[in-house]
Amino acid sequence: MRSLPKLVAAGATLALALACSSSDPSPPAPALPVDSDGGGGGGVDASSGGSSSGSSGTTDPKQWVATTTEQLVHQGATRRYVLSVPLDYDAGKKYPLYLFLHGNPGNAESAATFAIPRVTTNEAIVAYPGSLVLDGWDHGASTQDNVDSSFILAVLDALAARYSIDTQRVLLSGWSGGGFMASAMACRFYARFRAIGVHAGGAPYDTNDPNGTPACAGASIATLVTHGQSDDNVPFDGGKYAAQYWSEHNGCSGSASASAPAPCETYDGCPAGKPVKRCFVAGLAHPLWDQALAVEWAWFKALP
Repeated sequence: MRSLPKLVAAGATLALALACSSSDPSPPAPALPVDSDGGGGGGVDASSGGSSSGSSGTTDPKQWVATTTEQLVHQGATRRYVLSVPLDYDAGKKYPLYLFLHGNPGNAESAATFAIPRVTTNEAIVAYPGSLVLDGWDHGASTQDNVDSSFILAVLDALAARYSIDTQRVLLSGWSGGGFMASAMACRFYARFRAIGVHAGGAPYDTNDPNGTPACAGASIATLVTHGQSDDNVPFDGGKYAAQYWSEHNGCSGSASASAPAPCETYDGCPAGKPVKRCFVAGLAHPLWDQALAVEWAWFKALP
């Protein structure tokens, strides 16, 4: 990876501090569906700085999946995750796994309110792990001390042993503090994930690194970053830095080209199959962009 941009001290570290100290609002329902070749704007009410609730044709997850709350004993603690499995699950086919991480504070149940099966329907197994403490994810602790990163991997392993999961098609995504955690996991355990989504979050952070943001030693990874330009919880500079960080890590060029839907862009010159896509939404504050999940799923499915 090339040398990290100098924005980290002023932007990314501040963004992380605010993410850890502020409560995340409840997520809006995603706008569905999004055609990967379609255009259109962000569907954002710029006057309020919030996410648009004007989604049409939303899908009731209950018609596609059975959702349960599961328990897993990990390092002496009983941990929870919410699991959604297609009603027509077929052990004879391989399913992608979509892991989604809640914001800080939060838990598995609050993560499940994002209702990922609205976009995945019966095409994926979806899991929402919960952090050890309600305050949120421990995305700053080093690998050997991090009880949350090992739990996320334990959930992945448990599901791969229980269901027919394509372990080469695992998407790890998160919002706010969960977005920071997704970045941290990709930095440390890049081989376990096909792609990550960082929504209103930021770049990897390590409390033991003198620069705050570590230079990840692993291979490149497909990355989607979405962020509201009016975010006053995790400042927009943190989202810009996250996109820049992963584009440099992947060896992309510094330029980016328009990528459907607007206002998204994809960095030029990224390695084949390891794109970095950014969607910076004007007028949007901290809530999840109402097209984020649909855009993410279409983008992930298109990866080779």
